Amino acid sequence: MNQDILNEQLDRVTLVACDLETTGLSVRLGDEIVEIGAVKFCGDRVVDEFQTLVNPMRAIHPAASAVNGIHDAMLRDKPLIRDALPQLFAFAGSAPLVFHNAGFDMPFITHKAAVLGLPQPGNVIFDTLALSRALHAGRGKHNLAAVVERLGVNVSPAHRALSDARATAAVFHGFMLPYMRNGGFTVKQALDLQSGPAQQSAPETPEPARPASPMEQALLHAAAHGGSVDIEYLTASGSASRRSIRPLQLSRRGGTTYVIADCLLRGEQRTFRVDRISNCTAGDADPAEKD
Repeated sequence: MNQDILNEQLDRVTLVACDLETTGLSVRLGDEIVEIGAVKFCGDRVVDEFQTLVNPMRAIHPAASAVNGIHDAMLRDKPLIRDALPQLFAFAGSAPLVFHNAGFDMPFITHKAAVLGLPQPGNVIFDTLALSRALHAGRGKHNLAAVVERLGVNVSPAHRALSDARATAAVFHGFMLPYMRNGGFTVKQALDLQSGPAQQSAPETPEPARPASPMEQALLHAAAHGGSVDIEYLTASGSASRRSIRPLQLSRRGGTTYVIADCLLRGEQRTFRVDRISNCTAGDADPAEKD
């Protein structure tokens, strides 16, 4: 990370809002990027834009197509990720990146960079989902459309990468505007509003892709929509327990799938083996969707 940028005044910094559309919800279960959108902006002024569809070399899950309207036929003659991702990196350079739910998009970016042998991005990462949870706690939903409406910005998301990147840029500016009005508000102070830089998932060695199990699908759905689930879990000692968790992401290591989640019982982040979860039902949702 460029430490010098932390002390720069936010209203003088050019940032890049990014959004991805994918074949499904988990890079660790073989899903791929199908569209990249990015908006370079400073304050409320758009400087430049970047958009490309990406040929994933695999079919899109019907549920993903139902959301974003991207179908296999649209992608057959489009660039591969080995060409598209370096274009995104060149467009963004060292500028701070802004996502809505960086925990969804960044694992795709870091994973594909690792697979392609590209340098890992060291950019400052802002997350408008984290900002919404911190600054608008108790004020309703945190999905991108809800935050756009609450802030009254004039750019609407449409479940496509460029439109959602535009909305993310506008939302970020909306969150920051009250703090920038008096001048002297720095990038570091902005990061502190979301409790520091968003966490980037470390790249993992890819495992052979396989379809998600019904249990994995339920956990992935909860992670994508920010909801909680009630699980029955068999501990390492063999005892069964019930607990409520908010799944954050799934990870596969050595052929075993794990879910990283906020454990609502203990008020801390925990990792659970999915094969030890015997039952999973929807809890009280916190509808903080990716978009």
